[in-house]
Amino acid sequence: MLANKDLNVDPQTGNPLFHPQTLTKQNKSYFASNSNIFQELYEQKDRKIRVVQHLIDKENAEIQMKSFKPLEISNKIVQIKRRTVLEQLFSVLDSDQDGVISAETIDISPVANRKLIILAPFFCWMETNGLKFNEEQFVDECERFTKTLDLRDIHDLFN
Repeated sequence: MLANKDLNVDPQTGNPLFHPQTLTKQNKSYFASNSNIFQELYEQKDRKIRVVQHLIDKENAEIQMKSFKPLEISNKIVQIKRRTVLEQLFSVLDSDQDGVISAETIDISPVANRKLIILAPFFCWMETNGLKFNEEQFVDECERFTKTLDLRDIHDLFN
């Protein structure tokens, strides 16, 4: 019994000897049945790469989602500015200040020439169809109309 204890202790230092851990019977049988250990190691590496790539993709998607917020805020600011410009334009065009404009009651004299040139097709459409707009309708229709304009005209109209 004493001799067995001496085998587990280093006689010079008195510290316990190192005993490496080896594969359990279950792991031994797995590797024995799987004759190609290199293939198994390669597949483990591929699984790790896929997990890491998934995490990277997920992080990139989160970064992209965060980057859209300032763009949405900027778009809302631009949209509010456009509505304000169109509301001001409506109040200038409403000559009798009754809150409704039509081809007969519109006053285009205070509007800048460049804006009149840009809005001419809109006013012709309004006159041809005999339309009357209140402020909200005018703003909505002008916003639809501006989608057909090129960038320079949009810039000139709203600045």
